[in-house]
Amino acid sequence: MNLLYFFFFIAAISVVFILYKKKATKYTLISIIILALIPRIWLITNPNLGNNDEKYHALVAKNLSNHPLKPTLYENPVLTYDLNNYSSNHIWLSKPPITLWLMATSISFFGTTVFAVRLPSLILSILSLLILFHLGKILFNEQIGLMAMFFLAIHGTFIELGAGEVSSDHVDICVMFLFLTTIYGTLKAALSPRYWKYSGIITGLLCGLLFLTKWQVAFLTVPVSLYTIYSQRQSNRQLITQVLLAAITFSIIVAPWLHNLTKNYTLEWNAMLLGLVKPMLEITQGHSGPWYYYIDKIGKLFGEFIYLPLFLLPYIAYNKKSFSLSTITIWIFIPLMVFSVMETKRFTYIMVIAPAIFLLTGYFINTAIPQLKKYKWAVTVYSLGLILLPIRFSIERIDFFTNHQTEYANTEQWLIDLKKFTELKAEEKTLIFNTSRNIETMFYTNCIAYPHIPNHIKIDHLKKAGYFCYLFDNGNYVAL
Repeated sequence: MNLLYFFFFIAAISVVFILYKKKATKYTLISIIILALIPRIWLITNPNLGNNDEKYHALVAKNLSNHPLKPTLYENPVLTYDLNNYSSNHIWLSKPPITLWLMATSISFFGTTVFAVRLPSLILSILSLLILFHLGKILFNEQIGLMAMFFLAIHGTFIELGAGEVSSDHVDICVMFLFLTTIYGTLKAALSPRYWKYSGIITGLLCGLLFLTKWQVAFLTVPVSLYTIYSQRQSNRQLITQVLLAAITFSIIVAPWLHNLTKNYTLEWNAMLLGLVKPMLEITQGHSGPWYYYIDKIGKLFGEFIYLPLFLLPYIAYNKKSFSLSTITIWIFIPLMVFSVMETKRFTYIMVIAPAIFLLTGYFINTAIPQLKKYKWAVTVYSLGLILLPIRFSIERIDFFTNHQTEYANTEQWLIDLKKFTELKAEEKTLIFNTSRNIETMFYTNCIAYPHIPNHIKIDHLKKAGYFCYLFDNGNYVAL
C-alpha cells in the first residue's frame, strides 16, 4: 500500500508539471490539490496519536468540547501535579485556544477519533495552498503562485505537521493558515483604493486570531503588514490612523480570552508567561544550536540550491525597487534574525517563512534565471536543482518505504483491550496506573490514567474516596 501511494504521488507530480508547462492554470491548481491530498490522506490514517504534542492537543480539545472556556489536560487530577509540567497538569495553557477549539468542534461532530483530531488540519492545509496561490498572483503572477503552491503542497515537514508527527503539529498548521491569511488580507486591502481604509482593521483582526493560535508568532506578521500599509499610504496621518485601528482591533480580539485566563487561572497564567519568555533567554527541552542553526536548516528544509536566491534577494529587491521582492525579503529575514538570537532553536519555527521562500523559488525559476540566456545548460541544471532537491526532501520526510503495520496493529489491539475493559466500569471513577499511554487512555475514555504508581497510602485513600484502582501490567488491567 505504501508503494501504491508513492506511485500516485510521483504520477501526480508529473501531471502537475505537464499542466504547468502548458500554462493550464485551472487544471494545474486542481492537480496540485490532488497531489497535496495523496500523502496527507495516507498519513491521516495512522491510528497512533503523535507522541510529541498531538496527544496532549487531542486530550485538551476533547475536554474543551465539554467546556470551551476551560482548557484542561487532566480533567480531574487526583494526584498532585506541577503547574509548569505541560504533560501532567490540570489547566493547560501551553497553546492558545483557536486550534484546540477547531479540533474540539471536529470531535463534537465526528466523535473521539484520530480522524476528528486531524481533519481541521487537512482542511486548513488545502486552504493554505489556495491562499498562497492568490498571494503569489498578487505579488507576481499566476505561474509563480502555482509554483509556490506546489512546493508547499509537497513539503515534507508541512505534511508531517498535519499528521501529528512533528511537535506543535496542528497548531503550526493553523499558524501557517492564519499567517498567510494575515499577509494576504493586508495586501488585498492595502493595494485596493476602495478598501485601503480598512487595512488596519483587517490586519488587527487576523493578527489577533493568530495571537490566539500561537502567542508571539503573531507579531512576525507585523513588519510585512506595516510595510504594505506604509508603501500605500497617501499621508502620514493615514498611516498613523491605520496603525491605531490595527492595534485597537487586535486588543478587542485578544482581550476576552486574556481576561478569562488572568481572572480564572492566575497561577497558571503567570507560569505560562514565564514559559513564553524562557525560550528566548535559555535553552528549553534540549533544543539548542549555534547562531547559524537556521541558515544550516534552510538548505535541508528547502534544498541546498536556495542559498543563492536568498543571498541575491536583498540586492535585487533594492536594485529593482520592487515592492513584491521587498515584501518577501522582510518576510524571510526578520523572522530569521529573531529566531537566530533566541537561545532555544527548533527547525519548525522557520516554517512561517516557507511560503516566502517558495515564492522566491518560483520567481527565480520563472523570471530571474531565464534572463541568463547565455548559460542555458547551467540555467537548466540550476532550475532542476531548485525543483528536485525539495522533492527529494519531501520523499525522505514522508517516508513512503517504511512499513508500520506491526506498530499499527499493536495500537489497535491496545485500543480494543481498553474498550473491553472500560465497558464494565464506571469510567469517571476508574484510575489506571503504570500505563505509558496515559494521555491516550484519557482521550479514548473517561478514566484517569497515570504513567507511575503512587504509594499504598495514596491508593488506599483513593479507594476510600470511591475510586476503582487498576494497574496496567503486560496488557492486563489488574485490580489494586
